[in-house]
Amino acid sequence: MTSYIIWSIIIIISLVLGVAVGYLLRRMVSQKEVASAESLAARILGEAKKEAENIKKESLLQAKDNMIKVKTDLEKESKEKKESGRQIRPLQHVQVVYGLKPLAASGARIELARTTRAVYLYCQSQNAFQILPTVVVPMVIL
Repeated sequence: MTSYIIWSIIIIISLVLGVAVGYLLRRMVSQKEVASAESLAARILGEAKKEAENIKKESLLQAKDNMIKVKTDLEKESKEKKESGRQIRPLQHVQVVYGLKPLAASGARIELARTTRAVYLYCQSQNAFQILPTVVVPMVIL
């Protein structure tokens, strides 16, 4: 009978030790998995930041290239206009853009008002009042 009690105590102690060792092993494995996941997340985040910086630099370079191209095109167009001697005056440009006809010799007041308003709106959209502060175009409301 005493041998049954001794064996029962040994089995109970073994079970308690087995549970404790199992818990400790599970805890160590889960800590390693968490550390591995954190390092993977940090690596992915670092790569994403580098890629974002590369995309940002690339887009800035592309924008600068586009700006230089537009500037070159504008300079070329301006040079061609100067060379050809066919510079469009602002009123003619407004008439072309807004589809207005030149004023007739009879001087229709409505056409004059529309043309004046178109010139005013065009100058306002081009910030011409800041560039040429001496030019004043009256606004006529129809």
